[in-house]
Amino acid sequence: MYNWFDEKKGGNSHLNPPPEETTKNIDAIAVEPNSNITIRFDTKYQPKQIEIIHWNQGEIESKVILNNEKFSAPTIPGIYVYEVIGRWDETHDSAHAFRIEVK
Repeated sequence: MYNWFDEKKGGNSHLNPPPEETTKNIDAIAVEPNSNITIRFDTKYQPKQIEIIHWNQGEIESKVILNNEKFSAPTIPGIYVYEVIGRWDETHDSAHAFRIEVK
């Protein structure tokens, strides 16, 4: 999902299913427990803020603003779904979702 709009003309909204639903047919990325995961956007300019949201059974489990583009994988084995929100400013953001499998 991308939001790029002119703040003088008003906002917008998007209705999407939870990331668990949108990622169900995407292979999980295998990671080791407690390993560092780096988030980078394939863009010329990196967002000013990156937020990671952990989803569990359609609900938000936790939210974290990244300081150095990294976060730690859980220590308990299993499948985990995350949403990544990159914010360039008040009118430009992007959201993506992915799954990891802690082995």
